[in-house]
Amino acid sequence: MNRRSQRRLRERAEGGDASACYRLASLLAAQRRSRQREVVGWLTRAAELGHVVAQDVLAGHYSAGAGVRRDDRKAVYWWRRSARGGSTGAMLDLGWAHANGRGVTKDQREAVRLYRRSAVRGNETGMFLLGVMYLAGHGVRRDLRVATRWFRKSADLGQREAVFEIADLVRRELAPMKPREALQWLVRAAKLGDAASQAELGIRYCEGEGVRQDYREGLRWYRRAARQGNADALSNIGLMYRVGQGVKRSWPRALAHYRRAALAGDGTSFFWLLRYCEGLCGAPADRRVARTWLRRAHGLGRKGHEEVYEFLGSYYVSSQGHERNPRRALRWLELASANDDEDALVYLGLELQIGEGVKRDPRRAARLYRRAAELGDDSGAYLLGLCYQEGDGVRRDGRLERKWLRLAAERGHPEAAKELAAAAR
Repeated sequence: MNRRSQRRLRERAEGGDASACYRLASLLAAQRRSRQREVVGWLTRAAELGHVVAQDVLAGHYSAGAGVRRDDRKAVYWWRRSARGGSTGAMLDLGWAHANGRGVTKDQREAVRLYRRSAVRGNETGMFLLGVMYLAGHGVRRDLRVATRWFRKSADLGQREAVFEIADLVRRELAPMKPREALQWLVRAAKLGDAASQAELGIRYCEGEGVRQDYREGLRWYRRAARQGNADALSNIGLMYRVGQGVKRSWPRALAHYRRAALAGDGTSFFWLLRYCEGLCGAPADRRVARTWLRRAHGLGRKGHEEVYEFLGSYYVSSQGHERNPRRALRWLELASANDDEDALVYLGLELQIGEGVKRDPRRAARLYRRAAELGDDSGAYLLGLCYQEGDGVRRDGRLERKWLRLAAERGHPEAAKELAAAAR
């Protein structure tokens, strides 16, 4: 805009033209050395004259403390006025304020109401946030179907995050949809660059789950996820090179991918690195390198990398290639179990049931097996069935023994069917 046009715009703004006030504020804000106070001044004038967009932008300035002293209450005041004027963006911002208690009393129900107002007016972000509220059960009763419906609507309008949320539900097997549709959402998220979905597609192609088995296609998706540093993808590429799955078997390449995955906190990769370094995979043992990787695992564990907890616990339970340490095992397994890690629950239960190097506690062991079984673990169901068979940690009960053994057998536990047959005799 040339100087003459700017002068005319300023004259119109000074004459009380709300649109001119807002355009002038926007023009000043876009300049390299923008004078924030002057910007806020013109925004305030436009807002007071009823300019809905200016009211929303002004509220943002008060919320961020940009060019004006931060004032959450004034931000809410202007968002409320803008929302009354029909601004769907202001409805979202006001909903955010209510959801987080910024400038108003925290009220999740009011946040849902505002997100819904924005969503029904066609705002894709409002649809997405409404889906998030239904998914989390904030301000409304948790409902995966309703959440997915709003995510779909938002995704259809181009909201990437909505696509990623549906793909996440698919990965966790929570999406209320048929397998073919679920696969389509995974592909859609993967093509948009979602590394977790890319890794999941790699698994599905390698295992032939819902698609024709194709190791090359699986590797292609793994590599796309690995370029973004996805630990699961890196670990699975390591697996492919370790066993020669769709590629030529190569320990050097397997180890290279396991190293990258381990540094990202992948417990399985630490397991194979230490097995290799301790001489359990055919190569000479290198204790110094093994100790280095074990220290790294401890460091990540202390920083809160949950994937490493179960690995360290199971590592110290074992005595292959190193000395068994029940006390250290217990410490790491307790941390992993607190996060409902199924393997850790079973390992910890076994340690407490056997009582080798730690105090025996069969009652707690049975509770841990039950929790693992409730989470879907076949070993937890099998071991709980044996507890009822032996009366170890629980009262002996043939009916419950058969119940848990039957569940373990249905989940594919190799020994459960034999025990179930023996119990029936």
